[in-house]
Amino acid sequence: MRFDFDDTIILFFGPIYALLLIFSMPRIWIDAIGRILFKFPKQIAKLAVIGVLYLVLFNHTPQGTECERSTSPDGKYIAERCLLESVPGGGNSKYVGRLFDAKNGELLAELTLRTPIPELLWGDYEGESVLFSRGDALDNDGSIRIPPSKWDRLLAVRPRL
Repeated sequence: MRFDFDDTIILFFGPIYALLLIFSMPRIWIDAIGRILFKFPKQIAKLAVIGVLYLVLFNHTPQGTECERSTSPDGKYIAERCLLESVPGGGNSKYVGRLFDAKNGELLAELTLRTPIPELLWGDYEGESVLFSRGDALDNDGSIRIPPSKWDRLLAVRPRL
């Protein structure tokens, strides 16, 4: 199971940062914010739920540039690796790896990773998979298992913004 931790970090540290910001304010501001929170608790809760649903239900991963595609040896799948964020000097650039069904072009799985050595390889070590990085990928293992898990498929069908 893979998860893009950028959204998780925002969901976890965002409220903590907001609380730190609130408690570092002058007392008069805290009283004013408190009155607003107690006056409109249902509306604030609804906005919070909408914000979380927006982050979870929609795919925010950019399309990427400098894409490279490869077809699996059996011809059932197409893998694509695209650059999202380049780090000058050969650093750990950010990439997105996608796995498509070769018959209909349907997106089956997607992952983001940071790696100094991007490569698109088809492997069968511990089960068939497509590797998007040679060596260690920093965010995850840099591969998608074939066939993709139900969780990977569920994340792949989210609407793109």
